[in-house]
Amino acid sequence: MLAIAWLYLVPQLHGAGLVLQEVTGLPRWVGIVAVALVVTANVVAGGMRSITLVQAFQHWFKLMALPHVLVRSYTTPDGGSARATTVRVTALLGAFYLFPTIAGVLMHQLMPPPAPGESADSMLLQWPAVAVGGAVGNLLAALVAAGAIAAFLATSSGLVVAAAGVLSTDVLRGRVRDFRWAAGVAGLVPLAMALPTSSLDISQVVGTAFAVAASTFCPLLVLGIWWRGLTTAGAVAGLIVVGGLSLGALTVSVVLAGAFPGPLAGLLGQPAVGSVPAAFATMIAVSLLTRSALTQRADAVLAALHVPGPARRAATLSASGPTGPLSDLQGRPGHERRSRSTVSKPMD
Repeated sequence: MLAIAWLYLVPQLHGAGLVLQEVTGLPRWVGIVAVALVVTANVVAGGMRSITLVQAFQHWFKLMALPHVLVRSYTTPDGGSARATTVRVTALLGAFYLFPTIAGVLMHQLMPPPAPGESADSMLLQWPAVAVGGAVGNLLAALVAAGAIAAFLATSSGLVVAAAGVLSTDVLRGRVRDFRWAAGVAGLVPLAMALPTSSLDISQVVGTAFAVAASTFCPLLVLGIWWRGLTTAGAVAGLIVVGGLSLGALTVSVVLAGAFPGPLAGLLGQPAVGSVPAAFATMIAVSLLTRSALTQRADAVLAALHVPGPARRAATLSASGPTGPLSDLQGRPGHERRSRSTVSKPMD
């Protein structure tokens, strides 16, 4: 969880540095540092409430409900509301991902390709001015830049909150003070990762985070929800082995860029093609070897995931027997003896 959150924070910081560089002309590292510090200070000072307001502003300004399906579950009152908001946010996220495709097609048609050695990351910011031109084009370009900054702030804030929650509860003692310390660590670690990698394409870094997430979360969630035979040892083995393989492949592809032929370079840069099946195979194999560790609690967990709430409650009531004042009276010691003596006593 921490590794994926930090990997996904790196391209957010890269994007913020790129936008501020295009808008102000400042070096890219200035934007990276500025956004990292602003987000970290906001999370430390304001906590979840401030992040919710930031993300609400981003949603109304630029669709995004995009960040963060996980964080949205922190602000719901019960399980039903959490499931409903997850479905809504996922639907909005799917609609959002239509726009990058449309923008890519339009940029391909209306703008010249980047020169050799030039990054294509800034083309989206330049596209409104080139496509429309004049004052309207400049206004649209400014709106795109403002929306991008809102997206970087909201997404980065949600990721810092998620990482800080893991650190404060699993590593520290879970107090408010621990959350603030954890938020500082959660915000500064990706800053240290983003500064030396600012020359990489943002799309490549985003693909890195997605590849690691797909290699770990996908098999864990699918097997954990739909297969009773998954054991703790199998899940941990899959996460460690395949997570390490995907991270290693991506590190090699970045450090030794250009040193491998096309197919191998593509596999190293997008390892999910091989790592996801390997994760499923590892978890299943280790779980079969350790299936003696399974308990009856697995059935209860799967029932809680799949059986509707009313059906579970009805099953619980039927298993516990009749309830009410009469059954409570009948269950008391001596009640049966008193009842029999009353019935057998002759009437005067």
